[in-house]
Amino acid sequence: MKKVRKTILEEQIAIVKDCLSHNRNYGAMALKYNCSYQQVRNWVDCYEKIRSTGLEGRRRKRAGF
Repeated sequence: MKKVRKTILEEQIAIVKDCLSHNRNYGAMALKYNCSYQQVRNWVDCYEKIRSTGLEGRRRKRAGF
């Protein structure tokens, strides 16, 4: 299992678009961008459901706390 690495939203969108343009080859994109197969697959699924807003962090700190 690969170690999870931090990515920014723009990088995730670029990876997703590259994956979609290569017929959803999750494995090749994972190797190319040094991230896990499951990360790429989850990003593509989220992106397809609600576009780039689906890739934004779901765990946000509450303001003022």
